[in-house]
Amino acid sequence: MPAAGNRDDKIRQFILQNVEAYPEDIAQITCTEFSLDKQAISQHLNHLVEDESLIAHGNSKNRVYELRTLLEWEKRYELSLDLSEDVIWD
Repeated sequence: MPAAGNRDDKIRQFILQNVEAYPEDIAQITCTEFSLDKQAISQHLNHLVEDESLIAHGNSKNRVYELRTLLEWEKRYELSLDLSEDVIWD
């Protein structure tokens, strides 16, 4: 029998991979995928929120999840004739 941690990791990975496509229904979709009850999936969702991997919005009936942004990066370049794409991506 596989270790519980391995199954937990698979469930959480599934949630992270599918939450963008199903932000309102991720709990139900995960319940169906893993044949678990909503209480069990809620524990995984809460763990991911506490771990700062997900952000939860709304109350329990209308809860919506989204991936937390880990890093934002921005740089501005002056437009010029000698600016080329390889300079920007290096």
